[in-house]
Amino acid sequence: MACYIKLEKWEKAESEAESKAAMAMMQPGQSGSTKAMFRRGTARRHLGKLEEAKADLLSAAKGAPQDKVIRLELERCEEAIEAYKQAEKVRMQGMFAKSDAASTAAKAKSAAVASDPVRISAEDEVAHAEWKAKNLEKAEL
Repeated sequence: MACYIKLEKWEKAESEAESKAAMAMMQPGQSGSTKAMFRRGTARRHLGKLEEAKADLLSAAKGAPQDKVIRLELERCEEAIEAYKQAEKVRMQGMFAKSDAASTAAKAKSAAVASDPVRISAEDEVAHAEWKAKNLEKAEL
């Protein structure tokens, strides 16, 4: 299981840690549960499953409150969660800014059209009338 973490095979590490944690839960009094939770939390953090990783690491920290490695991994996980939340906040602000800008542009365009209607010149009217007459003649033939 630890070898998968060292090899950065996160999916396999998560799967192995899952099975070890399940076995450890069946054997009360064993310290394997803490180690399995730590390893599964580490794998999940690297897989981007941040909330699940945090839960696993908190569980491991309860099992070994003095373990600095677990505390460090938990800190990294919490930093990743915070970074993700900040990135989402920026992304959402960008989406709303684009939406607001598009809405403002559309309103400005419709206001411009309403305040300055298109005017057809006399020459254009004559040209249109000639075109219409010509097409009517073709349709009658």
